[in-house]
Amino acid sequence: MNFSESHIRNLFEISRIVYNSPAPAELCSLLATRVCPTGEVSKIYLGSLRADGYFRTIASFGYSIDSGVEKYEIPLDSKRPIPEAYKKSRIVITRPDVVTSEYPDFVATDLRAPWSAIVAAPMYGGGYVFVFRLQGAIEDFSLAEVYFDAIRSILSHYRFEEHLQDLDSSRA
Repeated sequence: MNFSESHIRNLFEISRIVYNSPAPAELCSLLATRVCPTGEVSKIYLGSLRADGYFRTIASFGYSIDSGVEKYEIPLDSKRPIPEAYKKSRIVITRPDVVTSEYPDFVATDLRAPWSAIVAAPMYGGGYVFVFRLQGAIEDFSLAEVYFDAIRSILSHYRFEEHLQDLDSSRA
């Protein structure tokens, strides 16, 4: 299991982005072209767990065909990728052909949406979860898990506190 040059280049670029600590919406837009090692644009969501036990969108970016889930609300006790990733503090990867059998509470907002995998990556501390909807198929799940865990580690250094005022207004 080895990272390719594109994996390493993406991790380097993501590190540079996080170091500059852009606003959450800009962060998502910059990540959309850098998380998928094969170069496809990804749909990115950044959600946070609120005091009422729901994950809600802070920012998102990506293809617009499934824009209906830009303002999602997902209960912590539901059987979906985001709550599972958060509760188990691990990367969750799933595909469209198995997502509803693995996660019975998952709701497809648009079956035409061009995605081949969902990756939910909980941050270390703070109640934040990134969701990456990838267009390219994941061939090697063990490599993908290591790769997205590296991305998670980098993104966990994102300085959310610099944007707390903006985040707090979006939590209302």
